[in-house]
Amino acid sequence: MIKHKILLTLAVLLIPMLGFSQFNLGSVQDLKFYSKSLNHEARMRVYLPPGYNPDNPVKKYPVIISLHGASVGYEVYDFMYPIVDGLWLSGSIDHFILVMPDGLAPPFNGSFYTNSDLYGNYEDMISEDIVPYIDSAYHTYGKREFRAM
Repeated sequence: MIKHKILLTLAVLLIPMLGFSQFNLGSVQDLKFYSKSLNHEARMRVYLPPGYNPDNPVKKYPVIISLHGASVGYEVYDFMYPIVDGLWLSGSIDHFILVMPDGLAPPFNGSFYTNSDLYGNYEDMISEDIVPYIDSAYHTYGKREFRAM
């Protein structure tokens, strides 16, 4: 059984290298929402696990918020989906909702997810705007102990 999980995980991890980078078990959603903390529209990408059913409020999911690095946007992290897929397929981890907020901010393309006079209130955007938005729009546990960053 363990050998099969390892082979399945390796196969999923090799898919992008073989040119099938658009293959994802889950579904990707690009969202725009109004951030009160920033006082303007903000973006984020959400990766939902396979089998996520918006019509089934009984099934709940933990949430992982992934913060991209400075001077790059969340789209450069698309390589993570096959890795997450492989971990899901192998049974190494349970399904979760992956949230990637856009932290790019002029003038230097990096908010560092902090509140500042230069960039705006990006820390507040995550804690006060994104967390409640995700909890209201998706079937999450809605509790701190079921979130990670």
